Amino acid sequence: MECAVTHCIDNGILATFLSRNRAEAIAMSIFEYNEEKHMKSEREEWHKIGLKEGMKEGEERLSRLIQALLHAGRTEDMQRALSNPEYREQLYRENNL
Repeated sequence: MECAVTHCIDNGILATFLSRNRAEAIAMSIFEYNEEKHMKSEREEWHKIGLKEGMKEGEERLSRLIQALLHAGRTEDMQRALSNPEYREQLYRENNL
């Protein structure tokens, strides 16, 4: 940590702050870092990103299915698909979605 703080000061990275608070910054980075807490936070953040991407993909997939069914005049199948997940999956396979 000592080398990292020196490197930052020498390269103008938070130089004023680190020059004034060198000992506190080193102690805090050594003693207050909690790897388990950090990793949990990272997992939660990536989980949120994954959920957001998954929801977007799901919405796009459903939109393509509805468009295909409307184009084919299959409104009854569309209505059934919206309330029946198993039937919807069957239609996804049928339409290569």
